[in-house]
Amino acid sequence: MTIRVLLLPLLLNTTEITATRTKAAHSVARSFRASHLILQRSKSWRLPPLFPKPGTFSFHHGQIYQTTDPTILHLAGTLTLTGPYPPLAVRSNSSGLIRPLRAVFQLAGFWSEASGALCMVGNGVLRPLPDGAPDYLPAVLKLGYPKSSNISTSVITGTLEILSAASELNHFDRISLVAYTQNMYNYTLIRKANESCTNLRRFKEEEEPLVLDRDSLCSTLYSFLSFGSFKLNYKKFSAMSLILSSCSDDDDRFHVFVEFSDSDDYNYRTTTALVPGKSMVGEGFWDHKTNRLCLLACPVLSDTSIGDCYVGLSFWFPSYLSIKTRSLVLGRMWSNKEEDDESYFEPIMLKSAGHHLWDEPPKLKYKYTKLDKVKKYFKLNSASVVAGEKRYPDGRIANDMRFSFSFQDPKGEGGWGHAYLLSRGETDFGDRTIYWNGEVPVENPTHAEMNRTLLNVTYTVSMQIWNSTGESRNSVESIISAEGLYSSSTGQLYLIGCGNPGLSGTRKEVKNSTESMDCEIFINMQLSPLNSERNGEANGTIMSTRDKSDALYFEPLKIASNIMYTVQAQEAIRRMQIEVAMVVISLTLYCIFTCLQIYHAKKNRDISPSISTTMLLILTLGHMIPLILNIEALFFANRNRRRIFFHSGHWIDAGKVIVRLTTMVALILQLRLLQVAWTARSSSVGQKKSLWATEGKTLLACLPLYIIGTVIAWFVRSTQQPLWKDLIAYAGLILDGFLLPQIIFNLFSNSNNKALTPFFYVGITVVRSMPHLYDAFRARHYFPQLMSSYIYAKPEGDFYSTLWDIIVPCEGLLFAALVYLQQRFGGRCFVPMRFREGAGYERVAVVSS
Repeated sequence: MTIRVLLLPLLLNTTEITATRTKAAHSVARSFRASHLILQRSKSWRLPPLFPKPGTFSFHHGQIYQTTDPTILHLAGTLTLTGPYPPLAVRSNSSGLIRPLRAVFQLAGFWSEASGALCMVGNGVLRPLPDGAPDYLPAVLKLGYPKSSNISTSVITGTLEILSAASELNHFDRISLVAYTQNMYNYTLIRKANESCTNLRRFKEEEEPLVLDRDSLCSTLYSFLSFGSFKLNYKKFSAMSLILSSCSDDDDRFHVFVEFSDSDDYNYRTTTALVPGKSMVGEGFWDHKTNRLCLLACPVLSDTSIGDCYVGLSFWFPSYLSIKTRSLVLGRMWSNKEEDDESYFEPIMLKSAGHHLWDEPPKLKYKYTKLDKVKKYFKLNSASVVAGEKRYPDGRIANDMRFSFSFQDPKGEGGWGHAYLLSRGETDFGDRTIYWNGEVPVENPTHAEMNRTLLNVTYTVSMQIWNSTGESRNSVESIISAEGLYSSSTGQLYLIGCGNPGLSGTRKEVKNSTESMDCEIFINMQLSPLNSERNGEANGTIMSTRDKSDALYFEPLKIASNIMYTVQAQEAIRRMQIEVAMVVISLTLYCIFTCLQIYHAKKNRDISPSISTTMLLILTLGHMIPLILNIEALFFANRNRRRIFFHSGHWIDAGKVIVRLTTMVALILQLRLLQVAWTARSSSVGQKKSLWATEGKTLLACLPLYIIGTVIAWFVRSTQQPLWKDLIAYAGLILDGFLLPQIIFNLFSNSNNKALTPFFYVGITVVRSMPHLYDAFRARHYFPQLMSSYIYAKPEGDFYSTLWDIIVPCEGLLFAALVYLQQRFGGRCFVPMRFREGAGYERVAVVSS
């Protein structure tokens, strides 16, 4: 793996050296090749190459001293090599993370101004380090670094040699370093670049370019040229990237790097390595008369040489976008050779790729050309639409207007896609929230009011289409540029789109088509209301308006999407915050009630043996199992928890940590209560055996009930989720009835001891019942767009439904009432008299006459 590095303009500058010394304040980053870097582990076995792709190196010089020879400087510095992710043999480390290979060297040496030679020695370390390898790398750095450079003399080369013995684990072969410097760079191609652009014939289809502000020229060009790629058809390449390595607002001159790629997905340049046959270097300037960037580039022939500078490049910003022109930057590439030269090629059109507007040039506008056609569809369909009391997005929040969707044709084939909002109106691009006149959507609008709530919108629709070819499935991407109308009163979206003929041939192969774009694509979408009682479902179609006999016709595609709007996401975050607080409050109350029970048991040691240990074991397991399942998140997620306060709403993660810690406290208190009850029973005199026998009967009575419940859960379980989730929900139901073992224990022992304080059995019953009452409230007031976001009353933790939300609280109150009656009137107080043990007729005296 390589990382993206910008070539910075200076390593050493002799004009900055004083009579004594100068501290370094600059750094330079360069790419290096290390195809021969091999880490030896023994004489007979070697790891595979650690750097199969080019990596990067950076050199930060420290203190610089003059020597007795004014042409030789003594300096110190830090050399850092960064490469791809290492092989599995050296990936492990104590934190469990996988990091790219990184070697850091502290070096000192000399640089000769006359020869440009740099030689330094020092030590370094390699991370991650194989087991048993020494933690140092003695090394020698040699670089040829000239005092000044131009486009043909800027390639520098060098080596880094490790001085450790070949038998040591930290030894690897020589690394060759290749870089392109700009130290005291001299522009030599500006005049030729101007002649090249002047001689280029104008093309009629070129739009009038946008005028850029002179003061922000460098930042604008850097933003739109250095981040992204350009589509082209040149030799075997389909994409090109451009990096402005140096730019000056004073003289408007530029030094650039160009790299070609044969991948359509090549969106961002990741390395500044000059690859022969795939790279060029160039110079140019911004022409304020034509508002174009004019460049002349030279192909890279090898690691050490630049070829003839004959490739012309020109870039400009169109003054407006349209349905057929969506590129923020346009350009041309041509050859300055004669037509009979083998290096000659016809001028090539360049279009910037990408679907998002991270930012837009100033004064950019959108030119609508299909609105008249869209309005006809809108008038035909809007007359039958009744908005009622439903509210729809008003179009001000860009996130509410973009959505992902799935689609399917009549044959069952389909895929998925994304609809990206490009602009609203003529001038509003990007993700900003817009405001206009304080207007709000009209309820129950008339036809005239519908027209006032219409908004001109443009979209880029990206579709990933899956074609079945035997057992394999090949993904084909299709891009549709669309524009149209959106009604904020009815939620209707009507678009006319232009895309590749036949949607990239996904439904049929389109051969010999003279049309470069198919603009007979109609998209309609009914967005879901903001106050919908359903799960945010939106539906629509993508269809061709051509005749079925037309070669570009395709079958209608039904599209469906689940949309969560911004207001709903904010509502979900507020609900999650409330639920985190409710969980913490519930666990805190549980801890308080348990502490009160511990105090009650220690104060009344003679009745503590009457507490059912089966009940306490069930409560203990109810806290232990969730902690075991979350133990990794509790102890090993420190890196993520450091960031939990950095973004809005992320404190919910901190709340989850508090929940786990509170659960651990509740578990500790529950174990303490179990210990108190166990110790009291084991030390009881005269009742020890009878109490444990009664506990055994209680366990034998409860187990069949729990097993029967498990079997019932097996047969009535939902087929939409795994069995273990239903069993976990059933375990939650057992916890809801935690008093059942105590009731059975009191029944067998016929005890009326007040073993449980009311704070304990009533309080915990209320704590276990509250999630069901909240679930009933949540079902009526919140829409389950994200059931996975539920924190309190999780569906996987218990049985939750309208019926269960009634049964469980009633069951808890019934059990609590039975315990109260047993502790007041005896364990068998609710059993009919005839079934009570020892019940019979009482002898009475008879008086004889």
